Amino acid sequence: MLNQRTIKNPIKAVGVGLHSGKDMTLELLPAPIDAGITFIRTDLEPEISIPAIFEYVGDTTLSTALFKEGYNIGTIEHLLSAIAGLGIDNCIIKVDGLEIPIMDGSVSPFLFLIQSAGLEVQEKLKKFIKVNATIVRAIPLPPISLKKGPVPIFPANKKVKKFFSHLGTVVEIN
Repeated sequence: MLNQRTIKNPIKAVGVGLHSGKDMTLELLPAPIDAGITFIRTDLEPEISIPAIFEYVGDTTLSTALFKEGYNIGTIEHLLSAIAGLGIDNCIIKVDGLEIPIMDGSVSPFLFLIQSAGLEVQEKLKKFIKVNATIVRAIPLPPISLKKGPVPIFPANKKVKKFFSHLGTVVEIN
């Protein structure tokens, strides 16, 4: 069985936003069990917290952005790829602007940053969904395909179950 993971120590980086051209400070912080991945815009008063879950995904033209209450956080895809690739389930991501710094345009600087912070195994099992049938749907394009069997996802919650149920399949949250 696999336990949830977070980063061991807080860590900061500074870089330039690809679309805004502005300096952005990024801070990654450990998060408690079952917290999931959450972005916090520290440049806003009050600060806005946007969970990294599908219902907040907005514009995906030239980058991926999350939207909540009229605010967004953009260019999140490389950082989230590093987080997913390292098996991190819980992390707080603070940024003082409207997008994550682009760094060198790859996932590598984010992998280095997270590995420098260290990883911490938490005392609770990861959550998974189980897809009970193979489904293919175009949402709207290109088609996606989910194969039958266990699929890791973070955070696996009732909203994920509702999403897949809406697509016409039954899923189990373990």
